[in-house]
Amino acid sequence: MARPDDDRELWGHWIDRATDELGLSPDEVPVDDLLRLTAVIAHGVDRPMAPVSAFLVGLAMGRGADREEVLEKLTGLAQEFAP
Repeated sequence: MARPDDDRELWGHWIDRATDELGLSPDEVPVDDLLRLTAVIAHGVDRPMAPVSAFLVGLAMGRGADREEVLEKLTGLAQEFAP
């Protein structure tokens, strides 16, 4: 899911500012993992569920869940999803 470098530069600025505002570290933001997850959800479930699912990842992690496990679970769920 490679994007142009200029996009990544913009993203870096946003992540730096947003994490600073929230008292977090930019190193805590798994951009590529989240983009992969949200792409699978947008195409396998429904586009509006991509940002909601990213929020769910953060909520689960905030409650102590392992990031890799959460991403794996939601990716698998989205790949198997049938309403």
